[in-house]
Amino acid sequence: GLPGFEVVYHLNESTFPYLDSTTNYPALAGVAPTPVQGIVGYGELFNGGLDYLDAGDVNVGNQFTMSAWVNLSANASSIQTVWANGQGGYNTNEVGMFINSYNTEDGGLLLGTGDGTSGQQPESMPGFIVSDSWHLVTASVDRTAGAVRLYIDGTQEGAGSAMTDFATNSDMNLGRFTKGFAPFTGIVDEARIYGGIEDSNWVSAEYNTVANYSTFSTYSTVTSTITLPITLKIRTVGNQAILTWPSGILQSASTVNGLYNNVSATSPYTNTISGVQQYYRVQAQIP
Repeated sequence: GLPGFEVVYHLNESTFPYLDSTTNYPALAGVAPTPVQGIVGYGELFNGGLDYLDAGDVNVGNQFTMSAWVNLSANASSIQTVWANGQGGYNTNEVGMFINSYNTEDGGLLLGTGDGTSGQQPESMPGFIVSDSWHLVTASVDRTAGAVRLYIDGTQEGAGSAMTDFATNSDMNLGRFTKGFAPFTGIVDEARIYGGIEDSNWVSAEYNTVANYSTFSTYSTVTSTITLPITLKIRTVGNQAILTWPSGILQSASTVNGLYNNVSATSPYTNTISGVQQYYRVQAQIP
């Protein structure tokens, strides 16, 4: 019952198409970035205006979440665009998620929306996104309510207002605004647009699944509940057959070579001797 992902780019290609795991919006145009080591396998190096991916007309709807793992280059300055569906500008009819305020290196995450006349541009607490380091940046947007929440590395670091009438079905670019303004310089990995509002628990889990995978999810030792050896015993009492076995699933078939089907029974199983002969076996999986 959860909303689905609209776009999921794992970003390990070296040429077009760049695959969308949802199959909705594969990137068929743009300028191909270079595959390099990412945070999950490969990522893509965006060279400050030379590279970008065009996802086509992505319909984000009225409630959506944008995210990506980013690693800014040391020479990245001013606005560093991650996702955008407009040409850039405070009053442009668009939505865009980017790092750094204009002409700064403040290390904040911003989500800009505009309707062609006016706009909103809330920013997270500055200083959390530093160069040459991996960060998960996430913005959840409720267009109907005009609300934005901003997350860095799984923690909410800001919130603010959004326009309620910005464009939701326009050409979406990864790595720049659509006319080439404010390109991204650095590595991007696992770029996604989710068709719903991710809450703080979900965003935290997304971050920790990657950043702290060895401690975030732990697994117990697999132990077998199978008793060995497995011996199927059959004895008769009057016109009844009584089957016993220590563990596993009892199966039966009308011929010795099967087709065998599970018998809904536990040991001991009593069966009246009548009709067509039956063959029995026990199926068990031993780790």
